[in-house]
Amino acid sequence: MDPSAPDAGRNGSRAVRPFRRDAPMQANASDTDAPLAHMDVPGWVRGFGRFFFGLQSKATILVVALMLIVAAPLCGLAVRQAWNLASRLDRERAVQQARTIATLSAELMARRRTDELRRLARSVVTGDPLCFVRITDVSGAVVASADTSVGMPEKHGRSPYDATTLMGVPASRTDPKTGTRFWEVVYPINSQTGGAEGQDGGSMELLGHVRLGLVREAAISEYEAASDLLVGIAIAVVLATIPLAFFVVRRIVVPLEEMSSVARRFSAGDINARCSVKRTDEIGELGATLNTMAEQVARKHTEIVNLNAELEHRVLERTSQLRELASREPLTGLYNRRHMSEVLARRFSEARRYGGELSLMMIDMDNFKAVNDEFGHQAGDELLIQTALTISRQLRSADVAARFGGDEFIVLLPHSGSGEAQVLGDRLAQRFRSDMRRKLPHIGVSLSIGVAGLTESGAETVDEFIRAADRALYEAKALGKDRVVLAGAAEQ
Repeated sequence: MDPSAPDAGRNGSRAVRPFRRDAPMQANASDTDAPLAHMDVPGWVRGFGRFFFGLQSKATILVVALMLIVAAPLCGLAVRQAWNLASRLDRERAVQQARTIATLSAELMARRRTDELRRLARSVVTGDPLCFVRITDVSGAVVASADTSVGMPEKHGRSPYDATTLMGVPASRTDPKTGTRFWEVVYPINSQTGGAEGQDGGSMELLGHVRLGLVREAAISEYEAASDLLVGIAIAVVLATIPLAFFVVRRIVVPLEEMSSVARRFSAGDINARCSVKRTDEIGELGATLNTMAEQVARKHTEIVNLNAELEHRVLERTSQLRELASREPLTGLYNRRHMSEVLARRFSEARRYGGELSLMMIDMDNFKAVNDEFGHQAGDELLIQTALTISRQLRSADVAARFGGDEFIVLLPHSGSGEAQVLGDRLAQRFRSDMRRKLPHIGVSLSIGVAGLTESGAETVDEFIRAADRALYEAKALGKDRVVLAGAAEQ
């Protein structure tokens, strides 16, 4: 339990504040309008601020902004597409005009009928959309021409184009005198209409070129009118969205404000506060849920008290589990030296007081340093884990094993004499050799075990008891390792 919690008592236990059904509604400033709690502000001012800075206005602005974000790119794309379409149709019309004049001029050019070519040029240039027409021969000399006020100056009397330069591709031009924009097209005049090879398979003969200008003002005016219409529609849609969004948002915000007011009254102690929103959508479901929650609060309060007691019990259990984890050594899972010292002191005192049997085993791995040096510390850790597992499997439930330090282990055997402890040590050493051959055959290690019985060692203190087992361990090392040595009474 956290003593610093808001409802905690002075002794650290959590206090559960009961609700009173007869508690009056405490509609103080901190529960209703916290920002204006200490200000003498008229109600209409607060209403004005809530209207312009509340959720309703913010949501309306957000909807309108989203509409603008969506409408602006779409409108721009539509205007762009309208311009591309108008421009493409205008270019195609210019090419079609040039092709038609070239087709009409082909036979006249072939027969050298200059007068008829001039009449043809004047007949097609009668104002918009054509502003000028030049019919030239192969050398570029003008055979016939006609133009309006928007046309080519005299320096264009000879065509600078040959038969392969931008033929049939409109080029945008601007008249330097009037500023009028027009498409300029150069189209070849061939001896065969359509510009394809003749039926006899012979190649076409180039007779000249038609060069004309098509005024773009009409197409531009149509594009501007279409653009203005699209922009106007977009603006009208956005303007129509504002009141629509306002009323749609208001239908959502007003019930939410009522539920917020009920929640404030409920938190202030008015347990009878209920929401009057009656709708069939999600907001109505939220209001019904709020009322259901209020009905269940009294019952839940009793359950909370019971749960609080249960929680205290669980905390005690978890504390015990944490204490157990803190007494364990993380690598092997055995008890650590501190915990063993506590258990050994307690068992030693009981055995001395009541005359019971007690034995202690000190276990050390032979050649462990060589394993670390040759195979690395990871192999050493694996060996320590395997040793701890072998020891744990040979012990009774009352026995206590711990890692004493490094590669050294200690085992406390309550109610066991030194003879029983020696038998257990022999069985443990044999089982360790078997496990090593099966699981870690590439590592040659064994166990040296020193055993001390409380009666035989004559120890008066815990430290003397541990030293007796430790001396027996070192004697096992001195006698060649991989053996069990029992501390005798003469060694004390």
